[in-house]
Amino acid sequence: MGFDPFKNETGLLDNADVTVLEALFTRRADSFDHGQKLELHLTVMVEGDEGGEQVLFFGCGDGWDTLDDGATAVREDGKERGFHANTKVGTLWGTIVDLMADDKACDKVLRERVGQYETGPRDTRVWTGLKFHVDRETRKGGGEINDYEVLVASAFNGVEGEGAKKAGKASGAAKKASGAAKKAPAKPAEAAGGITPAIRTALDLIADESADHDSFMERAFAEVPEASSDEAVKAAVGEDGDVAGSIWADALVRYQAAVDAGEPIEGE
Repeated sequence: MGFDPFKNETGLLDNADVTVLEALFTRRADSFDHGQKLELHLTVMVEGDEGGEQVLFFGCGDGWDTLDDGATAVREDGKERGFHANTKVGTLWGTIVDLMADDKACDKVLRERVGQYETGPRDTRVWTGLKFHVDRETRKGGGEINDYEVLVASAFNGVEGEGAKKAGKASGAAKKASGAAKKAPAKPAEAAGGITPAIRTALDLIADESADHDSFMERAFAEVPEASSDEAVKAAVGEDGDVAGSIWADALVRYQAAVDAGEPIEGE
């Protein structure tokens, strides 16, 4: 069965086999922080009938820069440090390292690459060609920060152009044999001409969980690739509550309806 009827779709990449085609450290002027923080951009090929090429964004956190046109990441203070575990790129790399303990093929490939490129995940050559199964996990927020979702690696599927997938374990696609898999979306924004139903559902969910329009935009740009790559989606995310029919305006309508109905409001 290709989907789980007891789970809703989010429109976000989840439960998918991917191959890293390109990696680049860069900034996005149209990101929620206007390009202040460095990001790792991974161009991946998503396998499957509804797959396709996507660009995934992983924030590096504060204090990072690139001095070689995006090939590597360095600390602005010149110190030799790794990515913080709580950043998006640190979370992804941490789950990849965790796979090494039980997967000899993964351990061998990563040790060879880090031996060749000593800064590890700070060097784009370490990422290029790797094949993984990825899933989306919910992490607990703290204080005023809502729970948030991150992309993690849950299985190692080898290296592009270097033979078969790893032995001894099912491939990522077969990993969830229960049938609870959600289909990975294609890179739909451009092809479908803007906001698809899946993208709208994902943005509505984020809007309903956000305390204000700024936090909604921050999460949307971080979690929905099309919010940065497609002009129509980007414009829709940027429209505030004064624009009738906008994503944020509709979220405010739903919120007020819940208040009027006396429903409990999370966080209040």
